[in-house]
Amino acid sequence: MSKTRPSVYAISALGLVASAGLAQSTFRWASPVDGDFEVAANWLPAVVPGATDTAVLGGVGAYTVFAAVGDVGVIDLANPDATLQIVPGPSGSPTFAVGDVMGSGVLQIGTGVFGESARMNLRGLLDATVVLPGRAVLYSGDARLGPSAVISGRGMVEGTWSGPGTLRIDGPGLLDLDVRFEGVTLHSSGGGTLNINRAVVTDATIESTADGAYVSGESTVVERCVFTGLYRVQPGNTINLGGGNVFEDGLHVDGGQVRVWDGQAFDSTVRLDAGSLVGPIGGVALLESGGLITGTGSVSAAWAGDGTIAIDEPGTLGFGGECTGGTFRASNGGTLDLEGARLTGATIEVGDGGLFQTNTATSFTETTILGQFRVRPDNQLTLGEGVVADDGIVVGDSSVIAIAELSVLPETAINAPVILDGGIAGTRSVLRTLPSRRARIGTGGVVSGRGQLQGRWFLDGTLAPREGSQAGLIRLWVDTILSVEATGRVEMSIAGADESEFDRIVGAGPTPELRLGGTLGVRFADGFEPAAGDRFEIVSVGTIEGEFAAVEIDPVAAVGPAHVVYSGDAITVVVCAADRDGDGELTIFDFLEFQNQFDAGDAQADLDADGALTIFDFLVFQNRFAAGCG
Repeated sequence: MSKTRPSVYAISALGLVASAGLAQSTFRWASPVDGDFEVAANWLPAVVPGATDTAVLGGVGAYTVFAAVGDVGVIDLANPDATLQIVPGPSGSPTFAVGDVMGSGVLQIGTGVFGESARMNLRGLLDATVVLPGRAVLYSGDARLGPSAVISGRGMVEGTWSGPGTLRIDGPGLLDLDVRFEGVTLHSSGGGTLNINRAVVTDATIESTADGAYVSGESTVVERCVFTGLYRVQPGNTINLGGGNVFEDGLHVDGGQVRVWDGQAFDSTVRLDAGSLVGPIGGVALLESGGLITGTGSVSAAWAGDGTIAIDEPGTLGFGGECTGGTFRASNGGTLDLEGARLTGATIEVGDGGLFQTNTATSFTETTILGQFRVRPDNQLTLGEGVVADDGIVVGDSSVIAIAELSVLPETAINAPVILDGGIAGTRSVLRTLPSRRARIGTGGVVSGRGQLQGRWFLDGTLAPREGSQAGLIRLWVDTILSVEATGRVEMSIAGADESEFDRIVGAGPTPELRLGGTLGVRFADGFEPAAGDRFEIVSVGTIEGEFAAVEIDPVAAVGPAHVVYSGDAITVVVCAADRDGDGELTIFDFLEFQNQFDAGDAQADLDADGALTIFDFLVFQNRFAAGCG
């Protein structure tokens, strides 16, 4: 302090006489200069106001009244130029206490001098300006802040407080808020920090500025609050969000953590910078249509709504919880890590340069995929019913030596293109279901490329191994059963005589089974014209049951038409009409096989391609046999 304060404890004889003789409830400050609150002579009447009294600091002109200890019913700062300063008392002395504080003057708690601290207890209403210059404490068990109440500066505000007043810091330093604040306005600017590390804040307005900051911790709870300005959760900080909060300009989680309560809704932008957004345990957080969670960091637990979780910049954004609805997007070099995510009714947007990370716990159900989605090497993805992916799902990357796996839940149908990119041998890309259960390649599904098929499968759609200009290879893994149903099609492309140039279906060992029905289509691709006598073993598996109900083969030269020959473990396309058994030699057994096909009404015996089996087909066969296959 810059002046010598009158003795705090000496009570003059005049004060004693006045106190005994004048039991007034209202006392007015009488000293024309600065003075001691606890000196009776400074009051009219000359009595120090007590716990049931009203102390009025009126008059005109600027002056400061000092107090250290005392208990007053009401302080009325009637003079706007008057200041009541609560100063530190001796160690162990009582604090200054007051019921209500009002008026246009200023209540200052503390001196701001290092090593000195002051404390004031408030029991009722505060409707005035309070300044905390530092190392000061304003406490209340249950106080109300009137509309004109402003508490500002550095220090601590403790207890339970209700609004609509304001608590603010507008310059460097720290203002601590401890315990419970309801209906108030909080403001930080000018390099100042509002510490709500141990506070519960409800129904408040929280104002953030570019040059202000808030500190929060595991005990911080914010509920039904309106946030203006971009609110930032600092590195290492935690904040718990109850329901009903509104973020008008967004939430920035910068290395901190936000814990969301059940039913909390986001309808604005949440940006993560190495921060985390944790949903409720056992509950659901809402990401509404205007809500966007973006940046780099992690999002977990259960969510629902029509909002968006997106990364559109280099880096990784992780989502490992459940979500019903919503849009998930990755683009521009960003990776959306969906390890552990279970999405239902969602939309997945694959933007230019966008990557997705998945694992065995990642599942999509009733989900629409926009753009071509890739299950990356060392990744896994599970599909449930209702997944739509018009541009396809690519499984694996032939340039990487690692396995990618696409699993399908039992009794589920794939109705999307699936491209297996498992390298030349097809061992790095897996499409599977449980061995003891069954799944379907639905009528809208097309499987192509080079990879493994594992489990029990029904083909209602299309198996067309060729992918672009590359011959395909589908490997039926150990104990796999593939049943080609009535609507199923197997489409094989042949672009050369070497086995690397035509599509194949092969088995891994003797146990896979291929059960035939549906249609086989064979086409000669890229302008390839097979030579007379060429044989193409397009299928080689452990066991083949039955035959295709229909076979469609592109026409060939005069030695054709080409036909297929079945054996117990292989299917061969033979470019020689007379070589009925496909052994490369023309013998009596070819006559017998043709006779059997003709008698059975097999369309492959229609050698003149007129749609009917007649004597002319026998004549064509005889001519082809006589001409040979060479």
